[in-house]
Amino acid sequence: MPLDIPLAIEQGGGWRKKATSRAFADYAAAVVKRLGDRVTDWITFNEIKHMWEGCFRGGWNAPGLELGEKVNNQVLHNVHLAHGLAVQAIRANAAKRPDVGLVHALWIRMPADAKNPRM
Repeated sequence: MPLDIPLAIEQGGGWRKKATSRAFADYAAAVVKRLGDRVTDWITFNEIKHMWEGCFRGGWNAPGLELGEKVNNQVLHNVHLAHGLAVQAIRANAAKRPDVGLVHALWIRMPADAKNPRM
């Protein structure tokens, strides 16, 4: 799943720059100001792990980059920072008490047995 952000932000460094985290929080605040009187359930990011791996570690999703470990870790930090700042912005701007979080992609591992020989 690609992580879509405005081209100008991506060209300025995108998620490799901490400023993108703040811009995301500003965006979240603007959306909540517009819709917060009707919406109470908010998700900041969907499956950060897959976004990070596909966009910046493996390069198979936009922006299609394969970055070194240090930069990968900075991207992951900045996305999590963006989540935290967006949660604060959503809570500060919602008309009603919001439920806010992110979506994890969980992999369940089971030991192999007679019923599940490939697990």
